[in-house]
Amino acid sequence: MSVRALTVRGTDTDIGADLATLSRSDFGTVLAPYASPIYGQARQAYFEKNYPTMAARARGVAQTFGVAQDYDCSVLGFDLPAPPPGCTVVWFPAALTTTGRPMFGRNLDWFAGTISSQHGLPPTPGEHGSCSRSVLTTTVPQSGRTVAQLGCHDLLSPGMDGVNDAGLMIVALVDHSDRGNIGAGTAGGYSNGVSAMQLPGCVLNSASTVDEAKSVILQQSLFCPGTTNLHWFITDESGAATVLEIDGDSRQYRFVDAVPGQPFIVTNHALHRYPTIDTLSLFHPAAEPRCPAG
Repeated sequence: MSVRALTVRGTDTDIGADLATLSRSDFGTVLAPYASPIYGQARQAYFEKNYPTMAARARGVAQTFGVAQDYDCSVLGFDLPAPPPGCTVVWFPAALTTTGRPMFGRNLDWFAGTISSQHGLPPTPGEHGSCSRSVLTTTVPQSGRTVAQLGCHDLLSPGMDGVNDAGLMIVALVDHSDRGNIGAGTAGGYSNGVSAMQLPGCVLNSASTVDEAKSVILQQSLFCPGTTNLHWFITDESGAATVLEIDGDSRQYRFVDAVPGQPFIVTNHALHRYPTIDTLSLFHPAAEPRCPAG
């Protein structure tokens, strides 16, 4: 596994172009085509209105690859992700820390092999393990927020963890208790709106506080490619904290706020469905089959 630290400066169009150059040369990125040019045109118009940072960076990607709007220039994908990981965040308010500032820690458990090995096949030439080429990308635009993001699989939106220069932080976690947008691809095709990988960058480039982040999110058309949902822990320098979830049935956005003065634990089930341990019925030790003694 490697973690590559990148710092990219310039206009947002320059940043998109530079990341595209690196992604194509070092990560082997190939842009995904849309099902029809109208999808690309409409999505670029959506970004112009709702995520202008991405709109400008996508123009830079298009310039580098020399393509028109029939290709998805909002995703610089590499290394297909393996099965959804497991992860946990534990957050402590300022009153419970020795520093007098809020803090959190997170873990990430993932399948380290390749898609081929997942299916019992030998790796294909040039195939890399899931999350084996992670990046810490800091973008410093001429106008706008400085944002640092840690992740993999998309050089333009490494959407696992992130923080901006206002102290707003966001962490992505899998929500195994609700389904994602089954059949939706990660790039191109019929994609519209903001993907789960793109949401952290959208928030961090647009907001300074948890309340501002909520407002930004509620103006988005958000989708989670794959069979499982994601949810996001969001906190700011003041100590406000919340979890954004997408209800698996209604697809409406739900916020679960931290209780003032108490730790906040987020793992891989939906808090708006299962707010307490006694309401979570996904697993019960007594119901598990037991091997006979001896």
